[in-house]
Amino acid sequence: MTIETWAEISARHRQEKTEAIAALAKTMTQADAARDLGITRSFVNQLAKSYGVKFAIGQRGRRSKFTDDELRQAAKSCATIQEIATKFGCGKQAIYSRARKSRIILPTRQSLLFNLRLEMAQIQVADFNTLLKKNFTTKEALIAIGREDLIKDGME
Repeated sequence: MTIETWAEISARHRQEKTEAIAALAKTMTQADAARDLGITRSFVNQLAKSYGVKFAIGQRGRRSKFTDDELRQAAKSCATIQEIATKFGCGKQAIYSRARKSRIILPTRQSLLFNLRLEMAQIQVADFNTLLKKNFTTKEALIAIGREDLIKDGME
């Protein structure tokens, strides 16, 4: 029986490590291999680099399950980006990224405020006209819709 030299032991261990890492690399990511081996992912990365082993690349983030047309429709019907993200079950960043890539215009806070003011003005005009038809004076109609700021001196 011959005893292995230190160099032979080191070479055998290196070969065993290389084979083990290569076997894991075929079916796992570095993070999965690190969990299975009970070592850090950075150490697995060091071993892979030093032994010339390539690991599979894992899927990053959640993949969106909505089409560009669905996003366009949601951008028209939803008030905020958060509502769109909730509707599709993803994060706001996924919505921003897909919209930028597909050149879809998303609702902004300014456009939402403008639309809200426009709707309020349309409601007030409709209410104002209804009150005038019911024989309210202009002054009474403005007070009724909460627009006293528009009443001028001498107005009836």
